[in-house]
Amino acid sequence: MQFLCHSHRLHLSENPAELLPAWRRICTQGHEALHEGDWRRAAILFGNAWEMSDILLEQNPGPSEQRRYVDTATEMMRALADGQQRLHCRQLLARVLGRLERETQIYCSQAALSILREFAFGNPEAATRRLQERSPVISQRPAYLH
Repeated sequence: MQFLCHSHRLHLSENPAELLPAWRRICTQGHEALHEGDWRRAAILFGNAWEMSDILLEQNPGPSEQRRYVDTATEMMRALADGQQRLHCRQLLARVLGRLERETQIYCSQAALSILREFAFGNPEAATRRLQERSPVISQRPAYLH
């Protein structure tokens, strides 16, 4: 699973001022695709946003960036699950857990990780409800101040 090409990833890594606005723009487009029921497009958009959130986490490890990383992966899983791509959900869960293992401290909650597990192995409809109860729109979360 790779979404950003090497040159685009390199460009964003070298131009951090562009990274967060691009992440926000892509997440907004992903939510629009979800609203339209275009699961494939939403999964691709959130895949790009997820890789951008990984770059942000690499550049600035900490609670806010970890939360952004996990939340973006959750939105991607939502799109994958709605598009009946459960195998990809499981692959994404493995990648997210592997990435978090590289962190010196884990800040994300068990509740956030349990939603990922629910998308990958449980009931996607229940996971979507839990996600919507927790936070209906990722790009409007006040916790992302930088």
